[in-house]
Amino acid sequence: MSNSLEGFKVRLSLVNTREDVAFEEVKVIVQFFDANNKAVAEHTEIFDQVKPGQKFSREISKNIDAETVNRRIDSFVLKDLDPPTLPDTLQAKKEKLQDAQERLKKLQQEAN
Repeated sequence: MSNSLEGFKVRLSLVNTREDVAFEEVKVIVQFFDANNKAVAEHTEIFDQVKPGQKFSREISKNIDAETVNRRIDSFVLKDLDPPTLPDTLQAKKEKLQDAQERLKKLQQEAN
C-alpha cells in the first residue's frame, strides 16, 4: 500500500489454503478513506474461481487523495470438491435399511 503523488496503490492478494473447497465468484471490495475517515472511493474486484492452492495478486491504483484503505471479502460461492454422496443423516438411514434388508434375506433363507 502506498500513497504517492501518482495516487493510491494497493496490492490485493488472495490465496486459497483449503484443499477440499474451491471458491467461485469471489467479490472483494476495497474502500479508500480520507483523513476524516470518510469514504472517498470504492473499488470492486471479482475473482471468477479460486482453486485449492491457487494464489492471486493484483495491484489497484486510484488517482485520489486518501489516507487509509480497507479491504474485505464481500461475497463468494463455496464449492465442495469432495461432497458426500448423501447427507450424513440419509446415509445412516440408508445403511440401517441395508442391514435390515440383509437380516430379512437371512431369515427368509432359514425359513426355506
